Amino acid sequence: MSFNWKEVLFWIALIASIILLAWYLFGSGPTELIAIIAIIFSVIVKVWIISDRQIRLENELKIRDIKIKDGFINVRGELSLIKKDLNLIKKKLKV
Repeated sequence: MSFNWKEVLFWIALIASIILLAWYLFGSGPTELIAIIAIIFSVIVKVWIISDRQIRLENELKIRDIKIKDGFINVRGELSLIKKDLNLIKKKLKV
């Protein structure tokens, strides 16, 4: 598993959001606006992480699609060679 600074940022923001929310609920802490902004920031960071993963997955799928397409082109070429060989064998058997 590689180090992802966005994940670290998310967890720090989430912990800070929980602390601010608990501070607001149980004590005379910051206003509710600050706690809500911290929670929204955590959600935005998580959405950012998920979108990066989706973009990476789409790129990997495009590469795999190209490899599969190339593989089918190779199979098609090999099948045409086999067809030529079979035709040559048929001609030799008829003679």
